[in-house]
Amino acid sequence: MRKGFVTLVLVVIVLVVVTIGAVAYIQLKPQLASSPTSSQSPQTATNESPLTDEIAKGKVYINDEFGFEIKYPAQWKTREYRSQFDKDHWYLEILLPSPYDTEAIITSLRGDRQITISAMNKLHNINEFQKTGVSINEIYQELTLYQPIVFADQEASQQIRPYGKEQVGIPGTEIIFNNNGLGWSISFTNNDFEGAHYSIYDQILSTFKFLD
Repeated sequence: MRKGFVTLVLVVIVLVVVTIGAVAYIQLKPQLASSPTSSQSPQTATNESPLTDEIAKGKVYINDEFGFEIKYPAQWKTREYRSQFDKDHWYLEILLPSPYDTEAIITSLRGDRQITISAMNKLHNINEFQKTGVSINEIYQELTLYQPIVFADQEASQQIRPYGKEQVGIPGTEIIFNNNGLGWSISFTNNDFEGAHYSIYDQILSTFKFLD
């Protein structure tokens, strides 16, 4: 009888472990699909493979005022706001909320994954688009890797900063370009100081396009 009881306990433990593992997998599956990728142009990288179901079957954000659209996963959120210091500087955040966030406080918390798109009534210096290689960013005073790219059919500059193994701070990527009299910026954080980031960013950004 004791042997049978021990066997029953073991079976229960195994079932509990399997159940916990299954639940954890379901919750983390979207993030596992967004595994880190190396530094590269989002425009070029994402065109090499089809959209994942997470994006293809997700939501579409359309902005008629600025004339663009972008797709993002169904479980992600969007938030628009204007700079409190410059009302002509508009922002859109596309983010995956933390499991601990609630709708009431989401506006004050950064998500686990986040892309920020901004537009302002000031064009970026076109000379920025010609820079290539590593140099000090004049605005942020950080070592920056400059990569001229084409994004959404626009001449653009991809800037990874701070760049290099000996750097400190929060590493990120910013893509700047001009369109229709506005200066645009798209940014997200990186996983290291050499530009590795979650592939879900490339998937989302590959869907960005200006409306006709």
